[in-house]
Amino acid sequence: MNNEMSEKKYSIFFFKRAIYLSIFFLVLHTAGLRIYTSIISGTSPNGVHLDFYTMAIGITYFLSWSSFIIIVPIFLLTAFFMKILEFKTKIIRNGEINE
Repeated sequence: MNNEMSEKKYSIFFFKRAIYLSIFFLVLHTAGLRIYTSIISGTSPNGVHLDFYTMAIGITYFLSWSSFIIIVPIFLLTAFFMKILEFKTKIIRNGEINE
């Protein structure tokens, strides 16, 4: 029972984290912070010198975009496969499939 409960928690954990990362990225993208990624090439988005605020926004957007592209699909696939394993384990424990 305890192992089954932990499997459910982990599949939900990965799914929720994927949703949180997606929402965070979409908020930043909707706010128009993509323009601040120009700091990666060393140029300023507003034509004045680069300051800490501009660099922090650019790096935050870049990291959120990277996590949206790389980490979110991995989390979603992990949650999906954990759910499949949970379902298969439940069927085997109930004796519906004899393997």
